[in-house]
Amino acid sequence: MVRVLGTIVLGAFLAAMTPAAAFAEKPGGGPPPPCERKCRMEAKKALKACIAQGGEREECRNEAKAFRNQCHNECVQNQACREECRATGDDTFQTCLAAGGTEEECAMQARDAVAQCVADVCGLPPDCPALCHQVGERVVRACLENGGSEDQCGERGRMAAMTCLQNNCPPPPDGAARCREIGRRVYQECIDQDGSDEECRDRALGAAIRCMQEQCPPPPPPDCETACRNAAHHAAEDCVAQGGDKTECQRRAEAEFQRCVNERCP
Repeated sequence: MVRVLGTIVLGAFLAAMTPAAAFAEKPGGGPPPPCERKCRMEAKKALKACIAQGGEREECRNEAKAFRNQCHNECVQNQACREECRATGDDTFQTCLAAGGTEEECAMQARDAVAQCVADVCGLPPDCPALCHQVGERVVRACLENGGSEDQCGERGRMAAMTCLQNNCPPPPDGAARCREIGRRVYQECIDQDGSDEECRDRALGAAIRCMQEQCPPPPPPDCETACRNAAHHAAEDCVAQGGDKTECQRRAEAEFQRCVNERCP
Protein backbone atom coordinates (compact mmCIF):
# COMPACT_ATOMS: atom_id res chain seq x y z
CA MET A 1 0.00 0.00 0.00
CA VAL A 2 2.80 2.40 0.92
CA ARG A 3 4.60 1.59 -2.31
CA VAL A 4 1.51 2.39 -4.40
CA LEU A 5 0.83 5.55 -2.44
CA GLY A 6 4.46 6.58 -2.79
CA THR A 7 4.24 6.20 -6.54
CA ILE A 8 1.11 8.35 -6.67
CA VAL A 9 2.65 11.08 -4.52
CA LEU A 10 5.89 11.02 -6.45
CA GLY A 11 4.04 11.29 -9.73
CA ALA A 12 2.74 14.66 -8.62
CA PHE A 13 6.17 16.25 -8.73
CA LEU A 14 8.46 14.34 -11.04
CA ALA A 15 7.98 11.81 -13.80
CA ALA A 16 9.67 9.06 -15.75
CA MET A 17 12.49 9.79 -18.13
CA THR A 18 11.83 8.50 -21.66
CA PRO A 19 10.88 10.81 -24.58
CA ALA A 20 7.16 10.84 -25.22
CA ALA A 21 5.47 9.74 -28.39
CA ALA A 22 2.07 8.49 -29.45
CA PHE A 23 1.92 4.71 -29.65
CA ALA A 24 -0.94 2.59 -30.79
CA GLU A 25 -2.46 0.40 -28.13
CA LYS A 26 -2.61 -3.35 -28.40
CA PRO A 27 -5.99 -4.80 -29.31
CA GLY A 28 -7.98 -5.42 -26.20
CA GLY A 29 -6.52 -2.99 -23.76
CA GLY A 30 -3.45 -1.38 -22.27
CA PRO A 31 -0.40 0.10 -23.93
CA PRO A 32 2.43 -2.14 -25.15
CA PRO A 33 5.48 -2.59 -22.89
CA PRO A 34 8.13 0.18 -22.95
CA CYS A 35 10.70 -1.76 -24.99
CA GLU A 36 8.08 -2.71 -27.57
CA ARG A 37 6.97 0.91 -27.93
CA LYS A 38 10.53 2.19 -28.15
CA CYS A 39 11.66 -0.35 -30.72
CA ARG A 40 8.49 -0.04 -32.78
CA MET A 41 9.16 3.67 -33.19
CA GLU A 42 12.84 3.12 -33.98
CA ALA A 43 11.92 0.48 -36.55
CA LYS A 44 9.49 2.87 -38.23
CA LYS A 45 12.25 5.47 -38.47
CA ALA A 46 14.60 2.87 -39.96
CA LEU A 47 11.95 1.83 -42.49
CA LYS A 48 11.35 5.41 -43.62
CA ALA A 49 15.09 6.08 -43.90
CA CYS A 50 15.63 2.91 -45.95
CA ILE A 51 12.83 3.78 -48.38
CA ALA A 52 14.00 7.42 -48.61
CA GLN A 53 17.44 6.15 -49.63
CA GLY A 54 15.96 4.19 -52.52
CA GLY A 55 15.56 0.75 -50.99
CA GLU A 56 12.87 -1.66 -52.13
CA ARG A 57 9.86 -1.49 -49.83
CA GLU A 58 9.77 -5.22 -49.06
CA GLU A 59 13.49 -5.39 -48.43
CA CYS A 60 13.25 -2.34 -46.19
CA ARG A 61 10.39 -3.93 -44.28
CA ASN A 62 12.48 -7.02 -43.63
CA GLU A 63 15.42 -4.93 -42.46
CA ALA A 64 13.17 -2.88 -40.19
CA LYS A 65 11.66 -6.06 -38.72
CA ALA A 66 15.11 -7.49 -38.00
CA PHE A 67 16.17 -4.18 -36.48
CA ARG A 68 13.09 -4.13 -34.27
CA ASN A 69 13.71 -7.67 -33.00
CA GLN A 70 17.34 -6.89 -32.20
CA CYS A 71 16.37 -3.61 -30.56
CA HIS A 72 13.74 -5.34 -28.44
CA ASN A 73 16.11 -8.08 -27.26
CA GLU A 74 18.79 -5.57 -26.29
CA CYS A 75 16.27 -3.28 -24.63
CA VAL A 76 14.80 -6.10 -22.52
CA GLN A 77 18.26 -7.21 -21.43
CA ASN A 78 19.30 -3.67 -20.56
CA GLN A 79 16.05 -3.03 -18.72
CA ALA A 80 16.48 -6.21 -16.67
CA CYS A 81 20.04 -5.24 -15.77
CA ARG A 82 18.97 -1.74 -14.73
CA GLU A 83 16.25 -3.25 -12.53
CA GLU A 84 18.82 -5.47 -10.83
CA CYS A 85 20.95 -2.40 -10.19
CA ARG A 86 17.92 -0.59 -8.83
CA ALA A 87 17.46 -3.45 -6.37
CA THR A 88 21.09 -2.98 -5.35
CA GLY A 89 20.28 0.67 -4.71
CA ASP A 90 17.29 -0.30 -2.57
CA ASP A 91 19.56 -2.51 -0.45
CA THR A 92 22.06 0.32 -0.09
CA PHE A 93 19.27 2.67 0.93
CA GLN A 94 17.97 0.36 3.66
CA THR A 95 21.47 -0.34 4.98
CA CYS A 96 22.17 3.38 5.19
CA LEU A 97 18.88 4.05 7.01
CA ALA A 98 19.62 1.27 9.49
CA ALA A 99 22.96 2.93 10.21
CA GLY A 100 21.19 6.17 11.12
CA GLY A 101 21.39 8.12 7.87
CA THR A 102 18.62 10.48 6.80
CA GLU A 103 16.30 9.62 3.93
CA GLU A 104 17.93 12.24 1.71
CA GLU A 105 21.50 11.14 2.52
CA CYS A 106 20.68 7.48 2.02
CA ALA A 107 18.81 8.13 -1.21
CA MET A 108 21.91 9.79 -2.64
CA GLN A 109 24.08 6.87 -1.51
CA ALA A 110 21.64 4.55 -3.25
CA ARG A 111 21.81 6.71 -6.36
CA ASP A 112 25.60 6.40 -6.46
CA ALA A 113 25.39 2.63 -5.98
CA VAL A 114 22.90 2.26 -8.85
CA ALA A 115 25.00 4.48 -11.15
CA GLN A 116 28.12 2.41 -10.42
CA CYS A 117 26.24 -0.84 -10.99
CA VAL A 118 24.74 0.33 -14.28
CA ALA A 119 28.15 1.39 -15.55
CA ASP A 120 30.13 -1.62 -14.32
CA VAL A 121 27.64 -4.49 -14.59
CA CYS A 122 25.36 -3.40 -17.43
CA GLY A 123 27.99 -1.51 -19.41
CA LEU A 124 25.46 1.28 -19.94
CA PRO A 125 25.65 5.03 -19.37
CA PRO A 126 23.76 5.95 -16.18
CA ASP A 127 20.58 7.95 -16.82
CA CYS A 128 21.14 10.91 -14.52
CA PRO A 129 17.55 12.25 -14.45
CA ALA A 130 16.19 8.73 -13.89
CA LEU A 131 18.57 8.22 -10.98
CA CYS A 132 17.40 11.49 -9.42
CA HIS A 133 13.82 10.39 -9.93
CA GLN A 134 14.68 7.31 -7.85
CA VAL A 135 16.16 9.58 -5.17
CA GLY A 136 12.83 11.37 -4.85
CA GLU A 137 10.90 8.11 -4.95
CA ARG A 138 12.91 6.56 -2.11
CA VAL A 139 12.57 9.67 0.04
CA VAL A 140 8.80 9.70 -0.50
CA ARG A 141 8.34 6.06 0.39
CA ALA A 142 10.54 6.18 3.47
CA CYS A 143 8.77 9.33 4.61
CA LEU A 144 5.36 7.69 4.23
CA GLU A 145 6.53 4.58 6.06
CA ASN A 146 7.57 6.84 8.96
CA GLY A 147 4.09 8.37 9.18
CA GLY A 148 4.54 11.51 7.10
CA SER A 149 1.60 13.00 5.24
CA GLU A 150 1.25 12.80 1.47
CA ASP A 151 1.85 16.54 1.12
CA GLN A 152 4.90 16.55 3.37
CA CYS A 153 6.45 13.48 1.79
CA GLY A 154 5.69 14.67 -1.73
CA GLU A 155 7.43 17.97 -1.03
CA ARG A 156 10.45 16.28 0.54
CA GLY A 157 10.75 13.92 -2.38
CA ARG A 158 10.41 16.74 -4.88
CA MET A 159 13.12 18.76 -3.18
CA ALA A 160 15.44 15.76 -2.94
CA ALA A 161 14.99 14.95 -6.63
CA MET A 162 15.43 18.57 -7.73
CA THR A 163 18.56 18.98 -5.57
CA CYS A 164 19.95 15.81 -7.11
CA LEU A 165 19.21 17.09 -10.61
CA GLN A 166 20.77 20.49 -9.95
CA ASN A 167 23.91 19.06 -8.37
CA ASN A 168 24.53 16.08 -10.62
CA CYS A 169 22.86 16.39 -14.01
CA PRO A 170 23.97 18.73 -16.80
CA PRO A 171 21.31 21.36 -17.40
CA PRO A 172 19.39 21.32 -20.68
CA PRO A 173 20.10 24.08 -23.21
CA ASP A 174 17.35 26.35 -21.91
CA GLY A 175 14.35 26.49 -19.64
CA ALA A 176 11.91 25.73 -22.42
CA ALA A 177 13.82 22.57 -23.37
CA ARG A 178 13.80 21.47 -19.74
CA CYS A 179 10.06 21.95 -19.52
CA ARG A 180 9.47 20.00 -22.73
CA GLU A 181 11.55 17.17 -21.28
CA ILE A 182 9.49 17.21 -18.08
CA GLY A 183 6.35 16.96 -20.18
CA ARG A 184 7.75 13.95 -22.05
CA ARG A 185 8.63 12.25 -18.79
CA VAL A 186 5.22 12.87 -17.27
CA TYR A 187 3.65 11.37 -20.38
CA GLN A 188 5.83 8.26 -20.19
CA GLU A 189 5.19 7.67 -16.48
CA CYS A 190 1.46 7.96 -17.11
CA ILE A 191 1.63 5.51 -20.04
CA ASP A 192 3.70 3.07 -17.96
CA GLN A 193 0.95 3.16 -15.33
CA ASP A 194 -1.63 2.17 -18.00
CA GLY A 195 -3.05 5.64 -18.58
CA SER A 196 -4.72 6.36 -21.92
CA ASP A 197 -2.88 8.35 -24.57
CA GLU A 198 -5.34 11.26 -24.26
CA GLU A 199 -5.16 11.35 -20.46
CA CYS A 200 -1.36 11.18 -20.47
CA ARG A 201 -1.03 13.93 -23.05
CA ASP A 202 -3.23 16.17 -20.88
CA ARG A 203 -1.05 15.47 -17.85
CA ALA A 204 2.12 16.09 -19.82
CA LEU A 205 0.82 19.37 -21.21
CA GLY A 206 -0.18 20.54 -17.74
CA ALA A 207 3.23 19.66 -16.32
CA ALA A 208 5.05 21.45 -19.13
CA ILE A 209 2.90 24.56 -18.76
CA ARG A 210 3.43 24.68 -14.98
CA CYS A 211 7.15 24.31 -15.52
CA MET A 212 7.18 27.12 -18.08
CA GLN A 213 5.30 29.36 -15.68
CA GLU A 214 7.74 28.62 -12.87
CA GLN A 215 11.03 28.41 -14.76
CA CYS A 216 10.73 30.60 -17.84
CA PRO A 217 10.28 34.32 -17.15
CA PRO A 218 7.85 36.16 -19.41
CA PRO A 219 9.35 38.40 -22.08
CA PRO A 220 10.00 41.96 -20.95
CA PRO A 221 7.25 44.43 -21.77
CA PRO A 222 7.85 46.50 -24.90
CA ASP A 223 9.22 49.97 -24.50
CA CYS A 224 6.76 52.83 -24.73
CA GLU A 225 7.38 53.69 -28.37
CA THR A 226 7.10 50.05 -29.44
CA ALA A 227 3.84 49.72 -27.53
CA CYS A 228 2.44 52.75 -29.36
CA ARG A 229 3.60 51.36 -32.69
CA ASN A 230 1.89 48.02 -31.95
CA ALA A 231 -1.34 49.76 -30.96
CA ALA A 232 -1.28 51.85 -34.14
CA HIS A 233 -0.65 48.76 -36.25
CA HIS A 234 -3.64 46.96 -34.75
CA ALA A 235 -5.78 50.07 -35.24
CA ALA A 236 -4.84 50.14 -38.94
CA GLU A 237 -5.76 46.47 -39.32
CA ASP A 238 -9.12 47.04 -37.65
CA CYS A 239 -9.78 50.04 -39.86
CA VAL A 240 -9.14 48.06 -43.06
CA ALA A 241 -11.17 45.10 -41.75
CA GLN A 242 -14.13 47.44 -41.27
CA GLY A 243 -14.00 48.54 -44.91
CA GLY A 244 -11.76 51.60 -44.67
CA ASP A 245 -9.41 52.69 -47.42
CA LYS A 246 -5.96 51.17 -46.78
CA THR A 247 -4.05 54.41 -47.40
CA GLU A 248 -6.39 56.44 -45.21
CA CYS A 249 -6.23 53.80 -42.47
CA GLN A 250 -2.45 53.88 -42.51
CA ARG A 251 -2.48 57.69 -42.33
CA ARG A 252 -4.80 57.61 -39.33
CA ALA A 253 -2.66 54.95 -37.68
CA GLU A 254 0.46 57.05 -38.10
CA ALA A 255 -1.32 60.02 -36.57
CA GLU A 256 -2.46 57.81 -33.68
CA PHE A 257 1.11 56.61 -33.21
CA GLN A 258 2.43 60.17 -32.96
CA ARG A 259 -0.33 61.17 -30.55
CA CYS A 260 0.38 58.12 -28.37
CA VAL A 261 4.12 58.88 -28.25
CA ASN A 262 3.53 62.55 -27.43
CA GLU A 263 1.06 61.82 -24.64
CA ARG A 264 2.44 58.65 -23.08
CA CYS A 265 6.17 58.41 -23.71
CA PRO A 266 8.53 60.66 -21.73
